[in-house]
Amino acid sequence: MGTVRVHGPTELLPQIIAHRGGAPRLIPEHSLAAYAIGAEQGAHYIEPDLQVSRDGMLFCMHDSKLGATTNIATRRDFASRRRTPSSTGSFPVSTESESGSGTVENEGLGDWLVEDFDASELLDLQLRPRECMETAANTSHRNCAVGSLPGAQFDFRQRPVLFREMLQLTKQLSLKLGRQIGVAPETKRAKFYRARGVQFEKALLHELHSAGFLTLKRGVYATAANSPGRVILQSMDETSLRIMRNATDSSVRIVQGMSEGDDLSPASFSAIASYAHGVALPLDVLESHDDAGKQVVSSARAHGLQLLAWTLRNDAKRHALALELELDAVFSDDVASSAAFFAAAHGLCGAACVAAGPAERLIDGLDQLAEGMHLPAPMGSAAALLLAAATTGAFVALGLLSCYRNRSARTRTVFGGHQFQFVYSQ
Repeated sequence: MGTVRVHGPTELLPQIIAHRGGAPRLIPEHSLAAYAIGAEQGAHYIEPDLQVSRDGMLFCMHDSKLGATTNIATRRDFASRRRTPSSTGSFPVSTESESGSGTVENEGLGDWLVEDFDASELLDLQLRPRECMETAANTSHRNCAVGSLPGAQFDFRQRPVLFREMLQLTKQLSLKLGRQIGVAPETKRAKFYRARGVQFEKALLHELHSAGFLTLKRGVYATAANSPGRVILQSMDETSLRIMRNATDSSVRIVQGMSEGDDLSPASFSAIASYAHGVALPLDVLESHDDAGKQVVSSARAHGLQLLAWTLRNDAKRHALALELELDAVFSDDVASSAAFFAAAHGLCGAACVAAGPAERLIDGLDQLAEGMHLPAPMGSAAALLLAAATTGAFVALGLLSCYRNRSARTRTVFGGHQFQFVYSQ
């Protein structure tokens, strides 16, 4: 196992970045609820992928296509906005790929694209867990049956989130939890938006400045001394990162996102080091034990780049690899598992922490969120149900449904200026 390193006075590496909120299989990704629970479970940073609406507002969304994560297919008033081969004018049939790696012909056909909608229209949609929408049997687009429990369904009534709303929530969560929670926004499809005349990076930095995450001195943005969080700016697009690098000082971390098909040579890392502090690589690349895989790690380090990797789930082997490689940060789809595994590895809890930690942390998180947001608290047997689910392989999502499958509750409240509505139903 790799050497335990310390980031700052108290934080052990690797840091945990809540990927799309940190629980996308449990709660709709990029929802306020997902961000809140990801922070509660121990994330150091929350990652909002960003897309731009027709009227220039930044939204927390991974995909440009709305059909995968919202109820837009049920909205008759938006039926005419669906992309078709005959679409013309404001509905081109070619757009940049979601990874930002190039242009894909007919990428948006058969779906609705975020850039065809104003902010007010997007805010009128409802989010859905991605895996629910991809299940053919789920035709209602309202409830999602997960796991093997008959009739166990839930519906988190969450709408798409503006980036500025996410930033305000992060500030409130930092105050509530008594620790700094950072943000790691990613500019998606930056080349596409740039071609449309959208000043994506300027809008992003402006939102961070307005929310108090960055200060502006002599035309240069810096991490605010009194900020409730820290900032990592990331993108797959080099030009996007260079624009933000030129507008910020060295206190704002710049991370180049990369994929398996990118140039991972020493020359490439040397070029990246001229404008970025780190690289975010797929864990599939880093876990390769051949000479090429080892060279990627050593070469990035040799050029002074921090190493980030995506994406961790409930997988002990990959968590161990993250420690072995001494990664600076990891993007996690299961923040509770990651926090528990790293805590156990650093000797902060017993061996049982890895198995029991995620379930217990989730229950603690829901309890604390219930206290702060007036959510219905889990039933008394919730911890036992979650632990049982974890040991049988169903893990947290199934366990959470076990807790609530016999409940029907609806709660609405205002927390940090945001209104939440959670609906649990059988």
